[in-house]
Amino acid sequence: MNINFLRNTLLVCALATASLTAAVGAEPTDPDPFELDFENNINTPEIPQKKRSSVKARIDELQADLERAGFKTSKVRQGEVLMVTIACERLFRANDVTLTDQGKALLRKFRLSDGAASKYKIIIAVHTDNTGEDAYADSITASRANSIDDFLNGRMAAIDITTVPYGLGRDEQLVSNDSLKNRAKNRRVEIYIVPTSAMFAK
Repeated sequence: MNINFLRNTLLVCALATASLTAAVGAEPTDPDPFELDFENNINTPEIPQKKRSSVKARIDELQADLERAGFKTSKVRQGEVLMVTIACERLFRANDVTLTDQGKALLRKFRLSDGAASKYKIIIAVHTDNTGEDAYADSITASRANSIDDFLNGRMAAIDITTVPYGLGRDEQLVSNDSLKNRAKNRRVEIYIVPTSAMFAK
């Protein structure tokens, strides 16, 4: 048999198989979350229009569960992503990067209990106020994000969920730092629960 004919035949078969796989709706592959910046991680993947109502319904259920556990939540990305906000003082001592016992107890209540936990990714963003140098703000928020990431990974290892930590320093202030109360508001942890394409691929 002509070797070039054989190669061409195999190539045609491979292309046909790839086309058939795409046609029957093979699960899409999301970008590697560790290669995305913070904003792109929150906004990726895009949810198809026909799947948005079912995804939002799951986010509603998850929000209710977490609020019953005592967490402050809000929706972002038009209701497709859930954000949990925790004051840094509830998790860390001042100028420290090790979770307190109280902080660990609080994070143990953080659960994705809707039966599809592995269909989300978790983005951890830690912020601080405007006191101190930029380098210190970047360092302490990055270390705190890693501490939370390590703790959550240890608790949720069995459900194969991706967690990505970001230390955002003092770049995203909620309010003016003109009082102790306002500075405390700016020192916060935001945990974003983002649906992946595994949730809506079929």
